[in-house]
Amino acid sequence: MPFSVKRNVSDPITRPNDLTTLLDLGLGGGHAVWGFRAAIVNHTDCATLIHGFENIMSAYGRPALHSLSLLAQVLGAKGNRQLSLACPGCGVVTADEMSIVAVLAAEQVGDDAESDAYLAWLMAGRGEREAKEAAHRVASIFSAAHVPIDTPPIEITMPTKHLSNISFHAVGNA
Repeated sequence: MPFSVKRNVSDPITRPNDLTTLLDLGLGGGHAVWGFRAAIVNHTDCATLIHGFENIMSAYGRPALHSLSLLAQVLGAKGNRQLSLACPGCGVVTADEMSIVAVLAAEQVGDDAESDAYLAWLMAGRGEREAKEAAHRVASIFSAAHVPIDTPPIEITMPTKHLSNISFHAVGNA
């Protein structure tokens, strides 16, 4: 299974920045995650979801949902690691979902280096070109609808668990 849906997101590993929610992602990022989660569970035909997308994106609502479905397919089928997602309806966002929003935000402003960095993480060395094309399509549709996707509040931190000092010793004759 390419996606792992977290029902209990109280685990600190799945709660980046402690309290990141869909609201923290802004209108564009929040809707992108909402549509992406629906695509994962094959519910992009939900009337509430369609109405929500059409409400903020007008005629671009359904194409945006379709492009998010294609992105979900690429990430699931081509990627080389399992992504963790919160279940649909959950307000808390996982680290992988924030990375997806970061890719979309970077694609929307044309920052290839940042987009490529997040895609390398998400795809783990496989299918990055296809994922970039799919993400670009999503970002373009959101742009056409005048819905910006903001860079999420991702903080890079040092690991809290220190590795023990390891020393190597060479013994013998060369």
